[in-house]
Amino acid sequence: MNMDKKIDNKDNVNLLQHREEFETVYGIISAHKKRAMNAVHNESLNMLWEVGAYVSDRLKKAAWGDGVVRMLAEYIIPEVPRQRVGAIVQSIRWCSSMRPIRRRTSTR
Repeated sequence: MNMDKKIDNKDNVNLLQHREEFETVYGIISAHKKRAMNAVHNESLNMLWEVGAYVSDRLKKAAWGDGVVRMLAEYIIPEVPRQRVGAIVQSIRWCSSMRPIRRRTSTR
């Protein structure tokens, strides 16, 4: 962290006295932020695999077709208003296409 701001001499002396402690605190914050971001990323991947598994199974059993996938996308769209239905349909299809890959590479 850059603590080399222009400050008066009194503050500069105090800053230098505490710089190591401040860096320690900043290091703790940075480490937890990184772990939190990794946890969010991992959960996002798990969500994609789970959605893919569900949709893939429904498609394989012929319980769903492309029309139902589009209906699912339209059902989801109010929760993600900045997305287009077509983009969600593509994402759902991508998730379901990854299911066979997960099955081959999974260690579960």
